[in-house]
Amino acid sequence: MSSSDRARVRKPASERRAEILAAAASIALSEGLERITVRSVASRLNVRPGLVSHYFPAVDTLIVEAFMVAANEGQFDTQTTLESPAERLAAIFEGLRDAKAQAQYRLWSSARNFSRTSAAMAMALEELEEAGRSRMTDLIEQGARTGDFAGVDATAACVRIYMAIDGYGVYANNPMPFSHDAYDYFVSDVAEWALGLAPGSLRTHTSHERTFKPN
Repeated sequence: MSSSDRARVRKPASERRAEILAAAASIALSEGLERITVRSVASRLNVRPGLVSHYFPAVDTLIVEAFMVAANEGQFDTQTTLESPAERLAAIFEGLRDAKAQAQYRLWSSARNFSRTSAAMAMALEELEEAGRSRMTDLIEQGARTGDFAGVDATAACVRIYMAIDGYGVYANNPMPFSHDAYDYFVSDVAEWALGLAPGSLRTHTSHERTFKPN
């Protein structure tokens, strides 16, 4: 064993495990969950495959935990410095079109496929989805209290918004770029309908100023 290998072995177990998970999560986001193997993670870290296997004897465990790490990095931030719940929603929808969000769509699509044969992945998906729904519902309920979203059923609106996000995200796997106002603003258009807002209220304008007009 080389001196550099010996130095790596001396890392605390918790640090080494986190390092392996971070590498696997990076592979998940850039290449897909299906590309996570003992060898691919070891290569990314420049360590021997046996080291990865020592911490993760079952590669399926590594895949599930890597998904959790990668997915948590892409969770919507519903508690920001923006003042109103409507502004926070508009900021979330604006972020749906960036490269980081596109990687998350592909990640979740890959995870859903993997969950067909992995009970552990199915449980991980449910845990993250429930947490996301809870945050979104809380944000909508805040908007109901402030008058941003008057008389809205927060749970129903949350479900409709997440279904819209899922539908929007399917196009992340398109082999060719796709853009149209009906697609680019699909989620905000659905959210406006679900929240009783005037059409265009949640769209981000070129001046980066937003207007919110309840119906």
